[in-house]
Order: sequence, then structure tokens, then C-alpha cells
Amino acid sequence: MCWRTTCAPQKNKSISVLTENDKKTAITTDLTHNYGFRNSPYYNITIMNYLVTGLICSGKSTFLDLAKKYSFDTIKSDDIVSNLYNDQSIVHEIEKYLDIEHNQDNLEETVKTLFFTSKKNREIIEAIFHPVVHEMISNSLDISQNLMVELPPIINNYKLFQKYKSIYIEANREIRLGRFSKRNSDSTYFDKINTLQGDFKLIKDACDLVIHNNNDTDTLNKHFERGIIKK
Repeated sequence: MCWRTTCAPQKNKSISVLTENDKKTAITTDLTHNYGFRNSPYYNITIMNYLVTGLICSGKSTFLDLAKKYSFDTIKSDDIVSNLYNDQSIVHEIEKYLDIEHNQDNLEETVKTLFFTSKKNREIIEAIFHPVVHEMISNSLDISQNLMVELPPIINNYKLFQKYKSIYIEANREIRLGRFSKRNSDSTYFDKINTLQGDFKLIKDACDLVIHNNNDTDTLNKHFERGIIKK
């Protein structure tokens, strides 16, 4: 999977887009019509890609793990952000606008701490990362065949949920907090993330499918087994 923003479909390909509820649901790449490449691996390929979202500990990661078993590629937005700390232009922006010492150790952890320190810091960090992350996600979805991308339900991501097919994983607060407590004893962090995801209802309404996940993984698995989510 190529994550860099330089990835792009070849210019010579003819791509027609099928839409449902004004969203991109399938792409058919037909080289034969214009170029006669009947044996091309790109001939008449149906592409089914999804954004996957939900509140903290709703089961997004578990859902992506299941998707892999059904031949979906997966990307987590947190992993994209972590990889961007290897980009010196991003590091330069961080150091400049957050007034961080050059070549500071544990830069990622420092930024995470600053993120919760003030609204101003949060806006600066989002302004640095979000445009790049959004572009990389869009590029990946536009050139992939069967891809699921995890993305948090925050207002800055709203346009992506409007553009692409999306799945919302839902679980009640008690269930989510119980899952969180098994791996982290700091419940204040749970509350902070919940607060940041306060626009989740707007995101949920923009999604094409809502999956309730208060039980075990069978609840998630059945959507693949019954063909509700198609590869």
C-alpha cells in the first residue's frame, strides 16, 4: 500500500464513477473501450471502499481486523499521523508553530500532550496534520479496490464522510469505558477523547451503515458473512 501523496491513478485510464446518495460507491476502470486492453487486470474492476468510524473503544480496530479476513486492506488514520513525524517538513511546522526545540526527543508524545493543553494548540496541530492526512486518505481510496480506512468522528473529517461510503460502529458508553479500562486506567483520557468527538451525531447521520457493537465480535462478523458489507 503506497501512502504518499504522490500516488495517483495513471492519467491514461478512463474512469467512470457510479454514485449512490451522491457518494462514491464503485469505480469501473474500463481500458478496453478506449485502448482495447481486454486482458488488462484493470478491466471492469468494481471498487468497494469504506471509511470506518465510531467513538473511542466502539470496536473500530476489531472491525478492521475482521475486514482483513475478508480481503480488505486497512489503514488507520493514527498510523498515518505517526508516519508523518518522519516527514521533515511536518516536523519543521510543528517546531515552528508550537515553539518546540529542534530535534527534541519524543516529539510525538510532546505533541500529544500539547494537543490537550489548549484549544489554540489543538487548532495548530490539526491545521498541520489534517490537510495532509485527508489528502493521503482520499488518494488511497481513489486508487484502491477494497480498502477500509479508520477515521475518528470529528467535524474536521465531515467532508470525507460525505464523499465516501462510510460505516459507523456504535456501542454504549458503559461498554466502551469497560473496554478502555482493560488497557488504560486513566479514565480522564477517555473523557477528553469523548469531548473532542462531540459532533459524532452529525458524523453518524452522514454514514451509510450503522453497526451496533455492544456484544461480541459475532455482531461485527455477521455483516461480512451475510454480504451486508461486500468486497
